[in-house]
Amino acid sequence: MYKKILFFITLLILPSCTTPTKNQIENKNIQLVGKWEDKNSITNYLDNGTFKGQWGSRTATGIWQIHQDTLKMKFLSGHEPYYIITHYTKDTLIIKSITDNEEFIKTKVE
Repeated sequence: MYKKILFFITLLILPSCTTPTKNQIENKNIQLVGKWEDKNSITNYLDNGTFKGQWGSRTATGIWQIHQDTLKMKFLSGHEPYYIITHYTKDTLIIKSITDNEEFIKTKVE
């Protein structure tokens, strides 16, 4: 009986130790500041709310913010992509584009 109770408590506690819940994401427990790389880009999110990125041979800058579970980016060129944050650890960020559902797996490089 005690083993079953301990097992169920472990199931409840362990996921919250490794991956944030949607509520934790919405409470902005995400430390996005730093340099992140995915298959298309390397983006440096700065603590002043700006970003600098490299997409192939093209560089771009803009501003960013997290609102609830959404990463909002606004490029100086006018492009404004929004991404749902589906997973976050200190080393990995998975975001999904709201417009086309494309998923990006970002790894922290600095």
